[in-house]
Amino acid sequence: YSQNQSKVFNLAAETKTSDSLGRTMSLHIGFNWSVWRLTNKFGYTDARAIDGTGKITQDQKTISPAISVRGDISLPAGLRLPFSSKRMTFTNRVILTTNLDMDRKSSTLNVEQTNTENWNWNLNGDFEIGKNLRAGLGTTFNMFRNRVLSDQDFYSYSVNSQVVFQF
Repeated sequence: YSQNQSKVFNLAAETKTSDSLGRTMSLHIGFNWSVWRLTNKFGYTDARAIDGTGKITQDQKTISPAISVRGDISLPAGLRLPFSSKRMTFTNRVILTTNLDMDRKSSTLNVEQTNTENWNWNLNGDFEIGKNLRAGLGTTFNMFRNRVLSDQDFYSYSVNSQVVFQF
């Protein structure tokens, strides 16, 4: 938890020119369950300010919950090469990571632009076949929603992959 406060006073005119207060709170909780790591996060920000005449110049609240899951699964195996006594060993390690988070902003100022929700979700999978070969696949989805002007809503997504040979 943190809090900051600022008061600006003009000594020559003997007037207050601005007054602001900001608060930030965050909470993280993580735990392991078998091969999985789960992490929850919650954030809250509140910022308010007024000018010397008492007019509100800033009024913004942001709520940011998130969850993250990571799994590290290792299933080592091997394959016997034909016509040989040698065995080719595979690492067979799979690392899965996914995150889901949201930012919800609210304000009484500039209502059309500042009352929004932004959702993000991503999933990544890495498959380590052997010590020299790794493959990865990932996807991301983003949804932006303006709670006042629905014509500004949009979503985007992406898919990526990679193969890595190490020598």
